[in-house]
Amino acid sequence: MSREDHRMLQKFLEYHNNNPKVYELFKRFTTEVREAGWMQYSARAVIHRIRWHTDITIRHSPLDDEKFKICNNHSPFYARMYMEEHPEYPEMFRLRQAVADWTGWRHGQPTPVPARLQGELNV
Repeated sequence: MSREDHRMLQKFLEYHNNNPKVYELFKRFTTEVREAGWMQYSARAVIHRIRWHTDITIRHSPLDDEKFKICNNHSPFYARMYMEEHPEYPEMFRLRQAVADWTGWRHGQPTPVPARLQGELNV
């Protein structure tokens, strides 16, 4: 894993730990997509839906009083978390090779970073 990959993974872990509602919204909106009949969809589109919801629908962030921000680089992590948690939808998101592939999502629980890398990444 490159230094840049480490940095991207650390940023995601920090963001995810500080903003647990984002994954709840990701799951909610992905469920809406499935219920609308889509068998495959874009994780990045779900991220954009979260932005719309927080900026337009509720007119503020459910996360804090500041303007809501989410990095597009987080979508591969959320896609993999969702697909691990919902093995009945193995192709919900088309996956490309990504830093998120270095993670270890197990049994619906975000357990990022294999144990052998945890000390190296300070997580």
